[in-house]
Amino acid sequence: MRKNTKGISYVELIIVMAMLAALMGISSISFSSAWRARASKAASTSNAMISQSKINSMSGDENYFELSYKEKDPDNGYDEDGYYCEIYREGSSTPYKTEKVGNSRLTITAEGDGENRIAIEGDKSLRIKFVGKNGSVDYAGIYNGESRTAFTDDSFRVYFSFGGEYCIEVWKVTGEHSIV
Repeated sequence: MRKNTKGISYVELIIVMAMLAALMGISSISFSSAWRARASKAASTSNAMISQSKINSMSGDENYFELSYKEKDPDNGYDEDGYYCEIYREGSSTPYKTEKVGNSRLTITAEGDGENRIAIEGDKSLRIKFVGKNGSVDYAGIYNGESRTAFTDDSFRVYFSFGGEYCIEVWKVTGEHSIV
């Protein structure tokens, strides 16, 4: 029996490289699909919380929706750094409903009035308040500590980006909103 002292042949090398390329292609497709799914879930969760706030307002419960980035604080219900949707009763500083939207790798921006997108980060949060009797938007804008920037156009958009991008568009006159 003869020993192969030449190493591997070019054909074997090409086959191994082709197999590695195929595996890398499959795994990158899997990762990007998972990332897009996270952005989609964040948009869906936020859209559902916006609906809940609108329904609550129309049933006489004065409240507002807030989407913000929170640092880990288990005592207040924030198990990890990330984005959270919350519904606050008017006049209360404690939310009565909180849902985690996504982790810190997610990027959330909002735009209205033809302005550039404003990142929801640090102490910037998106707030939406609905009118009780008809469900239209009473107020929508970015809060930055004590200051606020209101959206005055007929509609505004919230973008969720992580491997893909999903957008919630809200029409102020009717309060209708959808993922587009």
